[in-house]
Amino acid sequence: MDLSIPPALIYVASWLSLTGGVWALFDRAEAVATEEAKRAISRWLRNLDPGGPLAPWPTAFAAVFDRVFGARHLSWRCFLRSCVASVASVAIVTLLWVVVRRDEASLFLDTLGEGLLLGLAVLLATLAINTVPDYLSLLETRYVLHWMGLRPSLGRILGLLALDCLVTALLAAAVILLFASRVNYTVSGQVHRLDSLATVRQFLGTTVLPLTAERGVPILLQVTIDVPASRLKSAAAQIEAELSAPPGRRPPAAQSQPTRPARRGEPPLTVRISGPPWGIFFYSTFFTSVWVWLYALAGGLLKLAQALGVAWRGLRWLLDIEQKPLRSMGLVANLLITLVYLVMPIVR
Repeated sequence: MDLSIPPALIYVASWLSLTGGVWALFDRAEAVATEEAKRAISRWLRNLDPGGPLAPWPTAFAAVFDRVFGARHLSWRCFLRSCVASVASVAIVTLLWVVVRRDEASLFLDTLGEGLLLGLAVLLATLAINTVPDYLSLLETRYVLHWMGLRPSLGRILGLLALDCLVTALLAAAVILLFASRVNYTVSGQVHRLDSLATVRQFLGTTVLPLTAERGVPILLQVTIDVPASRLKSAAAQIEAELSAPPGRRPPAAQSQPTRPARRGEPPLTVRISGPPWGIFFYSTFFTSVWVWLYALAGGLLKLAQALGVAWRGLRWLLDIEQKPLRSMGLVANLLITLVYLVMPIVR
């Protein structure tokens, strides 16, 4: 299968999927939020809350958060909704991987033969790797929102947001390391083990974070070639020597020297076809954290635009802060994402 679709269309498709997911999340929050919570958010956005500019939003957002995922965390309802969010987040990050590493994704799809297998591989890996850390990250985000609401201040909120990012990263890395230690991971076709701190650092730094499929999740079958690697290297060296020789001095193929015989006990060349990048399952764990960050950024920008006056009058016809504050924040969050998408081709 070849990615014959123009890169611009794939880029637009990834933008639509990401903004559509964010909009659906804020729209769902608007639908399930109580009138009291929406009034508190509206007053915060319009600078009308007497408790200060930061006082109401953590508590109000925590209420919306509970309405979306369920008030009881230890319940099947919350777990299933977390799983749905995990699959959606992995799908979005997978599409971003296709955009960022188009050639690699095309080669990977050619190896699979069918794009449907990619979706099945990603889904199976998601259920095996992402459900647990995403569920735990959801619980951790609930506690962070609760702590924010106790004493809301700019420094405390920024510190807790940083803590949320750190804990989420540690949760995702721990589960991925546990999974990788069971299936082993591959680098340049060789199986490595996570048996020391150095190999763990190498795995995280060179395999997980770069979002590459060259050293992806080994969920597909291993292919073993019976020709020893030494013979292939010898044949490649002979061909290179023949091509580099002058035309009149090139030896005929029949007179070429035979390749060196295989050494006794030499293992055959082994190629492992890897699965999707490990990084897909690492970055998608930040789903709930990103929602909190977008909520805070969108609310801050709306308050700033209102303070500037001119910008606020330009956006006022698009926004309905009094009646639909969460949808208004979702629109601003999508404007932020769109701005990032416009800048990415320039800085990349």
